[in-house]
Amino acid sequence: MTTLTRLSTTRRLSSTHRSAPTQHPLSGIAPPLVALLAGLAVMGACNKPTDVDSDRSVIVKAPKHKKILGGGEVDLGPPPERVAVALQALKIGLKVRLQTAMQAGGPAAALEACNHDASEIAKRAQVEGIKVGRTSHRLRNPSNAPPAWAAKYVSQAAGKRLDKVPGRMTVDLGDGKRGYLEMIGTATMCLSCHGPSNDLDPALKTRLAQLYPKDQATGFRSGDVRGWFWAEYTR
Repeated sequence: MTTLTRLSTTRRLSSTHRSAPTQHPLSGIAPPLVALLAGLAVMGACNKPTDVDSDRSVIVKAPKHKKILGGGEVDLGPPPERVAVALQALKIGLKVRLQTAMQAGGPAAALEACNHDASEIAKRAQVEGIKVGRTSHRLRNPSNAPPAWAAKYVSQAAGKRLDKVPGRMTVDLGDGKRGYLEMIGTATMCLSCHGPSNDLDPALKTRLAQLYPKDQATGFRSGDVRGWFWAEYTR
């Protein structure tokens, strides 16, 4: 082969190589499926373990160290999974029942549902070896008074804003037992039943007085510490 012929052949091969499009690995897949795969990839990136407190609607940092609070040492880390599951059953049960009532009949219906069903929902959330409940420094139902070990922590948070108090804490109760507290914040939707007394609907105030003669759970503002979920369990 002559030099000229070799050069001509080389140019043709080079031209063919440049014009051949590079095929994307997903080019043979239908567009909707590509979008789905991309969405799953994004979801996978977003679903990395993140500590989120849904009641406060903010990301809560979970330091593993201990802190002196209320005269004793508390652990600010998360509870064991079995405890978290029991508390989640309580939280979801209450939330679903109240939201359903609100949609059906507004704050008055939610108040009736809470009065009628909250105690039963709490009972169903109990599991062997774990007690769960909710409490506050300003109670609506006196039967929700804090356990003895939790009283000082609940009292210390009274009147404070969410960002001024740890969102959760675990207390060593001795004899292999532990107590866990998880904050309940005040969201805007809570103010219909827990806001300043002067802002409450008159008919709702009348029904509150009938259902809860000793009610103290009004006067909150959005962003206030309103109460706590609690759990007692054996290590």
